[in-house]
Amino acid sequence: MALVHYLTIILGSLMIYRGTFKLVPINLTETEGYDQVHKDFERFAKVFPLSVDPTLYCCLIGWVELVAGSVLVFGRQPYRALSALDILLVMLIALYTVAMTGETLALTCGVIFCAACALGIFFFRDALDEDARKNSGSVKSKST
Repeated sequence: MALVHYLTIILGSLMIYRGTFKLVPINLTETEGYDQVHKDFERFAKVFPLSVDPTLYCCLIGWVELVAGSVLVFGRQPYRALSALDILLVMLIALYTVAMTGETLALTCGVIFCAACALGIFFFRDALDEDARKNSGSVKSKST
């Protein structure tokens, strides 16, 4: 099922982008960029159930997104399912904080979309197993 494979690559690339954006000080415009992300995380840290420093919270979420996205794009199949669960957990935490701060619907839709993709990857991981077995079988037959 190639659709799950493509979904894995797209979600992984998106998570790499989002994680890098939270970790690297890049300001695209005045309304989008590193500074705005840190202002958002200051609000998110206030409603997060645990008492946490906003900068540490942003860096932790950024690293989890970066590593989980990298594993989705470049990792082996068993690790991709675990990475999808990591992304699902991060998106559920994001959904909670966005709902508690009363953000706009556009931000909520992005979080729900990423969570649904991660859930789909986790539930259809058997299709990724079949693709991996099919590709490894074709590589073996070509080498002999």
